Amino acid sequence: LLFIIMIAKCQTPEYLSFKEAAILLGLSKQAVYKMVYERKLQAFRISSRLSFIRKGDIDRMLEARPYEHRQPKDTRSLTL
Repeated sequence: LLFIIMIAKCQTPEYLSFKEAAILLGLSKQAVYKMVYERKLQAFRISSRLSFIRKGDIDRMLEARPYEHRQPKDTRSLTL
């Protein structure tokens, strides 16, 4: 909780590590790697050990994929 408060007080940098992106999104670092691998989120590799994600790319990804309410499976109509 203290870490979240510290993030809120600080200005979010333009470039984030995978760990920082995971914290911002409320996901695991592995989930962020998976999103990059599936090309849902763009990342940049500077070297074999240094990669980053632009905060603007996270914002665009979230704007492009708004939450859609899905109907439960039992209420969908079946077509034969």
